Amino acid sequence: MENMKQWDQMRTVPKERLKVIQAGRMKGKSDINPQWRYEILTRIYGPCGFGWKFTIEKTWVTPEYLGEIAAFAQINLYVKLDGEWSEAIPANGGSMFVANESKGPHLSDECFKMAITDALGNAAKMLGVAADVYGGISESKYESKPNTDNNTENKPEDTREWLNKGEMLNQAIDYLKGGGSLATIEKKYRINKEIKANLLTVVNTIKP
Repeated sequence: MENMKQWDQMRTVPKERLKVIQAGRMKGKSDINPQWRYEILTRIYGPCGFGWKFTIEKTWVTPEYLGEIAAFAQINLYVKLDGEWSEAIPANGGSMFVANESKGPHLSDECFKMAITDALGNAAKMLGVAADVYGGISESKYESKPNTDNNTENKPEDTREWLNKGEMLNQAIDYLKGGGSLATIEKKYRINKEIKANLLTVVNTIKP
């Protein structure tokens, strides 16, 4: 079908362009090499700036819980087909500007670059770029293998950092006092019984 011509040309990511994630909650999954996206767009539409292009519409940061800060970018992607430029293909992307790590907060000076790269990937997938990955046909960070109770090897490793006493705990308490949710903290951190009891005490104290 003519409408699927470019889609089918861009849907499959070569295995050598998939990178295995070595750490974090996506450990063991594969991520798409961003450069491959640019390469396939160039193969199908032409060089960047002539056959495809993008504009950065907006960048911003948003405070998250426990002192973390997320960075976001909004872009418009354009491609030229049969000598005519497309309408804007809008997309957002995100990355972390300040992230809590075991040794303390980590500030990334490449957060906007990564957010823009993420946004470009989100826009390009509307054209069929890496469609097999996003659609679950190829295994990637966007797909998880099913787990069974009898197969512990397939169960994902809990890579959440432990919420420790000190500054991290104080930030968690301040977050709760500001109306934050304990469930949100538990999604990011593992919490032992003692610290959870302390946090529950804070939650019960501020309840109306």
